[in-house]
Amino acid sequence: MSGGTGAGSAAAGASITAYATYDQVKAMCPRRFNVTANAPTQANVNDWLEQGAQYLDAKLSSAGYTTPATSGTAAYTMLTNLNTLFAAAMVENAYSVDINAATGQSRGETLEMRFWKGVDNLLKLDLSGMGVTHTCHAYAGGISLADKDAVEDDSDRTPLAFRRGMHAYPGAGTTGAAAPSDPEERSN
Repeated sequence: MSGGTGAGSAAAGASITAYATYDQVKAMCPRRFNVTANAPTQANVNDWLEQGAQYLDAKLSSAGYTTPATSGTAAYTMLTNLNTLFAAAMVENAYSVDINAATGQSRGETLEMRFWKGVDNLLKLDLSGMGVTHTCHAYAGGISLADKDAVEDDSDRTPLAFRRGMHAYPGAGTTGAAAPSDPEERSN
């Protein structure tokens, strides 16, 4: 189910596999392919499919997922739909000047907005349950009480040199509304 490899967008020596195919794009915007003059070529569409796949893979990779996604998974189906949407938007942008009176946008602009909204929505999901491997897990350290207790119980641990409030001298100005600790100061 991978698209072809166009020559224009891939870096030298790099092989980009699109999630969608030329025929899927053709089915999404058939009126652009049913004309003889100015119809997009298969090479154009394959380049746009590769470009869309690059965007999708970059977004997935920056979110910590392994790319490309494996064929046959639920995530792959969603990526195929988004990849088709991106290439169809590029077809419409290249070959259309039709403006929707209600939105003031062309069909291509509308499809491209739907693509980016779909990418944002996709990244809000936990794709690891949809067949995409999550490669990194953020860890800030000490984020749970169990982690904190484990660090404090470590016998090889260097004693702390600083503690909260160690420079909070009685009578010193504070940024908060804390009451002075000296009873004589409280009565003034």
